[in-house]
Amino acid sequence: MVKKKCGDGKVNINESDLGVAWFCSYFDGKVKPTHLNEHFRMDGLIGGQFNTKLSGEAYWATWKFKLTVLLRATNLLGITDGTTPPPVKEESKQDYEKWAEKDTKAQNIIVTSIEDCVLQQIISCKTACDIWNKLHTVYEQKK
Repeated sequence: MVKKKCGDGKVNINESDLGVAWFCSYFDGKVKPTHLNEHFRMDGLIGGQFNTKLSGEAYWATWKFKLTVLLRATNLLGITDGTTPPPVKEESKQDYEKWAEKDTKAQNIIVTSIEDCVLQQIISCKTACDIWNKLHTVYEQKK
């Protein structure tokens, strides 16, 4: 057995498995080694695309790339990355409501593509842009 650091604890992985893509996941509050195929499971379809669940910094870049493509394909990337800011509600209630509907859709895509352990880090965010920025703050700096 080889001890590999996973989260705050250590887990046992057979030496024969070291060439296989493993990462750490949380199950019932316990850290466990998880095979890559379990990490990128299809949990639902959105516009013919699949959600990839983010469970931590492992595969952040891959998750971010896939989600960026999905958000671009659904015309929600600008809402998410802040390049399409909300209109002033008092000036155009109708434009604000359209923006808010898109923001809700973007939040749904993001929130349904992350595991609960990551959700705890963004639970206080109010907009898709807030969520996106928080995830970048947490995971971009760890590289």
